[in-house]
Amino acid sequence: MKLGKKVSKRTWKRCLVAILSFCLCLGCLPVTASAKDKQDVKEEKTEQKISNKAVMARSYYPDYATEEDKEAIEAAASLALNKEETVTINSAGGKNWFSFTPNETKTYYFYSLNSNNNGEDSDPYGALYKQTTNGIYECIANNDDHYYDYWTSLRGLDFCIGIDLEANTTYYLCASLYEDDLTGSYDIKVSDIDPTALTGEVIGTPEQITKEDTPYQVLLESSDDDKWFTFTPNESGTYYLYAESTTDTRGSLYEQADGVYTYLNSNDNNYCDDVVHSVGENPYDFCIVTYLEAEVTYYLRIGFFGEPDNGNFTVKVSKNNPYTITNSVVGNPENISLNETKNVSIEEAGAVQWFTFTPSATGTYYFYSKGEEDSVAGLYSFNSDNETYNQMVWDDDNGENLNFNLAMNLNANQVYYLATSLLNSYDTGSFTVGLSTNPNAYKEDSPQPPSPDPSDSSTTATTQVKNSTKPAQTAGVPATGISVAKKSIALKKGGKIKLSTILTPLNTTDSITFTSSKPKVAQVSQNGMVKAKKPGKAKITIRTSSGKTAVVTVNVKKNAVKTKKVSMKKKLTVQSGTVRFLSYKVNPKQSTDKMKWKSSKKGVVSVDSNGKIIAKKKGKAVITVKIGNKKASCKVTVR
Repeated sequence: MKLGKKVSKRTWKRCLVAILSFCLCLGCLPVTASAKDKQDVKEEKTEQKISNKAVMARSYYPDYATEEDKEAIEAAASLALNKEETVTINSAGGKNWFSFTPNETKTYYFYSLNSNNNGEDSDPYGALYKQTTNGIYECIANNDDHYYDYWTSLRGLDFCIGIDLEANTTYYLCASLYEDDLTGSYDIKVSDIDPTALTGEVIGTPEQITKEDTPYQVLLESSDDDKWFTFTPNESGTYYLYAESTTDTRGSLYEQADGVYTYLNSNDNNYCDDVVHSVGENPYDFCIVTYLEAEVTYYLRIGFFGEPDNGNFTVKVSKNNPYTITNSVVGNPENISLNETKNVSIEEAGAVQWFTFTPSATGTYYFYSKGEEDSVAGLYSFNSDNETYNQMVWDDDNGENLNFNLAMNLNANQVYYLATSLLNSYDTGSFTVGLSTNPNAYKEDSPQPPSPDPSDSSTTATTQVKNSTKPAQTAGVPATGISVAKKSIALKKGGKIKLSTILTPLNTTDSITFTSSKPKVAQVSQNGMVKAKKPGKAKITIRTSSGKTAVVTVNVKKNAVKTKKVSMKKKLTVQSGTVRFLSYKVNPKQSTDKMKWKSSKKGVVSVDSNGKIIAKKKGKAVITVKIGNKKASCKVTVR
């Protein structure tokens, strides 16, 4: 703009906008900011940038490669079969690309090994892409921690992508890091031999378990040690393979064919299966419940989860549930009344103190504890048919502290048995236990309401609060119905899922059995764990002892089917004590991605791995389901 020249209105407006913007920017800055303040702001911005990149690094890879990725793909280093290549990640979110063109059509394995992050283990992540006919690079498989639960020969954090590839087709591997490991290095390899497979060289010479219900000694020094046993059952049936220890044990079961040992089942903490845990037993002992074929040799691998407190323990195999409770265990329990508290003193490690309660009215009752110890409780009913006590519901922490708050709908004039102890079987200590109809009674100085009115229908239960593979039982009441989360599910070969059920009515005495129409396609254990063996379809029949059935069709896929969308109802209001499955939709229906459920407040609403919720007390909780990379949430209000 020259002096003396007339300035247009448009130019003046532009100048005015620029001046105003500059003034606004000055107003946003701290006028008296010190050098330290400026440095703090700079560091904060730098940390935010790093944080954003870290989020990118630990995000799952996109369904399709970006434009930036395409440039790296064009310069991808070539992978040769069974030859190691190095991945180096120098910055957050960094990626290394590799190409591989197989000569034969068969299964190949892309996996990481020898990971190093400044002397510490890093967490590799891998994704495999294939170019489509329109030039787009589509993700066809990805993996983070291979099959960690399978306890294979790979390190737990290594990825392993096993996939069928076509001959003379080029595939692209994107290798990076997951979680907080922003930089580091590791090696990768592609092979036609499964790197997770165990061989006889690894196993050595196992000790034979020749007698059932007989303890076999295990002596291990560290978490890196393990011991192998073999067991060949004389009869087909459901077996319990379990440890008796004072530490945190872990077991995995395998079968052998052509020198390769294939994973079948595993367990870390027995209470995770609900069906086998009993108050007073060490909840950190493993217990594998599975169906075994006669005259087939199985291989049991035993070790620790974490560093052991005591490396000397025993292991047993039995056809009998080791956690069955009988009269000799319960003894002479003390009576507890409504709105009463009792002192519990665990003077001997592993001891249990029992109580009985007979409600005068049907309704929801809360058994709770107070104290500084990590207490645990289980509620049981007596089955006169076999004179055993069957667990109805179990609780450790109510979602807020170390005390339990066990909620259950109980029938009038029926006797119930409460077992109380400490979570750690090697601890001793004392606490108080109380009984109330107030869901907040576990809180300090909470008022106690009067006993429920039997005529008040609002306290009448409509469904059972806890219904796992061993439902609440009392003498002589058959089940009138059985429901499952989904009537059809899809799994990739090698995948697994535990089925959940809900039985009605509340006080059924029925037990449940699981059978598969094609065990070679989909194998199911007697605690409802389904394992996909090979491509095909199998029907899992869940049958109550009174004859009620539900059928779940399992479609085992050869290749993974990725989830594109998950949806569910946004809001739901239920009554305290309600048990139901949350309804959800997944697209495509045959998605094989793993499903995870989470509750924001377990003490209000708990949720299991199939979306079965238990409304425990008044309040609000957000239930989130994540299938693959997609997720949906439902806000549940309990009244």
